[in-house]
This record gives sequence, structure tokens and C-alpha cells, in this order.
Amino acid sequence: MLLAEILLLDCHSYSSSKGGFRLKLASVQALARLSFLCLTAVVLPAFTGCGGGGTSVITPPSGGNPTTVTFRFDTPGYTQPTVIAASIGDGPYTVQALSSAKLTLSIPSGQTKFSVAFLCPTHGAPYLSLNDEYIDQETLSDGTSFTRYCYASGSSGGTTGATLHVDSSAIPGASFVTLGHNSYLASPSGTDIDAGFSPGTYDIPVTVEDSHQNTLAVRILRHQTFPGTLNGGASLVFTTADQTVSQSVTYNDIPSGFSAANPYIQYTSAGGASLSLNWLDDRTTSLVKLPDASFQNGDYYLVGAEAYTTTPSYIGVEKYSTSNGSESFTFPPPWLYTGPSAAKLPTFNFAYSGFAGLPDVAYQTFLVWSTTPNTSYDISMYATANYRGQSASMTIPDLTGLPGFLPSAASGTKIAWTAEILQGHLSMAGSPNGTLQYVYNVGNYVQP
Repeated sequence: MLLAEILLLDCHSYSSSKGGFRLKLASVQALARLSFLCLTAVVLPAFTGCGGGGTSVITPPSGGNPTTVTFRFDTPGYTQPTVIAASIGDGPYTVQALSSAKLTLSIPSGQTKFSVAFLCPTHGAPYLSLNDEYIDQETLSDGTSFTRYCYASGSSGGTTGATLHVDSSAIPGASFVTLGHNSYLASPSGTDIDAGFSPGTYDIPVTVEDSHQNTLAVRILRHQTFPGTLNGGASLVFTTADQTVSQSVTYNDIPSGFSAANPYIQYTSAGGASLSLNWLDDRTTSLVKLPDASFQNGDYYLVGAEAYTTTPSYIGVEKYSTSNGSESFTFPPPWLYTGPSAAKLPTFNFAYSGFAGLPDVAYQTFLVWSTTPNTSYDISMYATANYRGQSASMTIPDLTGLPGFLPSAASGTKIAWTAEILQGHLSMAGSPNGTLQYVYNVGNYVQP
């Protein structure tokens, strides 16, 4: 399988709030989902090549008061673009400069549409070379302040070591213990785990897994401060009260010809601990949740499920949940789309009535291809319904003439594509809330 196809099938992430590209969690059977970033386990140092210069402004013509729009790229722990461009209305894209990790646009009076395109630093070393280009199309109705980011750069504050002695002998089937993001093949009767942590105070998850890395038990070490000791220097002894609990899942409105994939669930504690609870699970009618003893006020789940055909076509829903109980999912109507005609700049047809009359509709496309077994290029494009208006089509813009952006794939290259329609949003304002439903299709074509 080409690296491009693997990436299209193996992006594993999680959802963020409304607007722009989304970080997504995806199930094993449905990893063809488009995601904003495919974060790898190996990351590069932060890239700062876009800083400097004055505030970037596209100057409006005389008359009327312009509206200021900002795109920020200063999220701690994430890299900045290597090059960025902007378009106002239906005008051409022109290269811009970031000032203090911020792009400022001045939208002329009477104009509402704007678009920002950016290329992230090459990442994935030493095993892969991943090159990600993003196009974000919005209107003033969608907002005037946006936060975007490239892949995670890792901690910039160094790490401090800490050791935890773990005894998981009370958990049947225990084979692995994971401390934070450090996994160890452990002796259930007791093992010392050494790990490095960034300075600060936050929660640390400790999980027990079986030989297939299914989560069997969870303990959250709350408010751990580094530099410092883990768990106050005491051993962590798992008991049966720490075992995860299987909760039932109900599906509504699965269309004829569609099969349900396994549900997926991401847990986040109030203090920032985060873990996927059933990433490798093959269950379809239940999912794993924390025991009541481990779940506290301020913790939450991101849960989701998909249904699919062998076409392949997918439908799904995601939502935040603060319940430790069962979950139910109601699927949107299917969207069967065979994909764009082969072209250097393909046009996608998003004709679909399933979300008619509903708010917060947006559209995404994703193209990915490989030039060598270890080198991949991808172009992701996002447009709100406000930006697209009544148009059913969406064409990838030509950025190849701008310095620094990706060149076109060579003729004869196999291009993998995804086309996705989303409705709703997930909000982190206050308590996490909201529901997102989506439909998408995947396929490939050969570059003319």
C-alpha cells in the first residue's frame, strides 16, 4: 500500500471546537476520515521561520470601514507555517508574513469572504517525510478571530525524570502499564517505570492493558507537579475498583447497506490527562469507560461512532459526554459520492440534502500522494457553507505558482481523496458540549 493511502487510512486524532480544520479521533474501520493533522509520535523542534516583519495587511480600496480578521498560530507546543498566503473575496492568493505568530487581514467594506492557505514544516523524521498544506475558506459570518496550528512540536521547557512503582497483579490479563505516554511490558506483581515530564502541574494517567493493548484499568494521578515525585513517592497499587467498565451502545437510523463500526472514546480529565480507551477494540455494541472512582467533576469524554459501506462511504456522529453510562448515536442520512474527475486541481461536487436547513454546515476535501515509499504530500481544504453559498462544487485553488507551496503531483501519480460534509460543532467554551454529525467518501484517481 502506498504511504499516501496509509496516511489516509491511519490519521488518528481528536475533534476540536467549531470552525476550521478539526483534529479528529477516528475508529479503526473508518480511518479514511479527513483530519486536520496526522500527529506522529516522532516530532521535530519548533519551526519559527514565519516570524518578523510588520503586521500583514491586505489594504482595502478607499471608502467604507474595513473589518479586521486575525489568524493566530501561537498555540504552545505547536509549530508555525513555513509560508502563508491569503485571498479576499474571489481574488488571487498572495504571500503574506506573520507578525508575532499572527496574520492580520483587513476585509474591505462590502466584502465578506476570505481565505488563508499555509504550508506546515516537513515533519515525521526520521522515518517519514510528511508535507501538509491547508486551505481555510471563511466569511465574516463565521468569525473574525481564528486559531490555527501545525503539528505538535513537543515540549519547549525540557523534561524532568520521575519514577513510579506500579503493582497491577490484581487486574486479570495485565500485560502492559502505561505511565503518561510511556508504555512498558510490565510484571503484574510490580515494576518501576521511569518517565520524563514537562515542568508544571497537571494530571497523569496510568493505565493497565492486556497483550492486545486494550485498556483494563485506569488510575488518574491528579495535580502532579514537576520537578517532583509521582504519587507523593508512594507505590501505585491497582485494585479491582480501578477496572474499566463496559457500557452499552445504541445506534439509531443506520441506513440499509451500512454496517456499524466500533465506537471510539477519548477521555480527558479536568487537569489535562488524556487517553483513548478502546483504540484497538473490535466491539461494536459497547465501549469502555472509567470506573466511577476514577471519574471526577470536570472530566469528560469525546465519544463517536461511524457506519460504513464497502463503497467506501461513511456516516458518523461525535459528541462530548460527562456520563459514565451507556451512549446512543443517531446517524445522518447517507451521502454516496464517487468522487471528482481526475484533474490537476479537482472539483468536488457536494450536492447533499441531508443537512438542508441545519446550521453550522461545512465542507472538507483531502488529497494525498506519495513520491517515494517514505515521502507523502497532502492538501487539505475547508470551506464553510457561508463561503460556498449556493454552489454545490468546490475546486482546489492553484497555489503552485506561489513560492514555498507544494508543487503538483507528477502525471501518473496515484492520488487518494476524501470528501466530507459536517454539521454542528463541538464547543470547549464552558463545559465541553455539542454534537457533530458528518458524511464522507473516499477513493483515488490517477493524476492526468
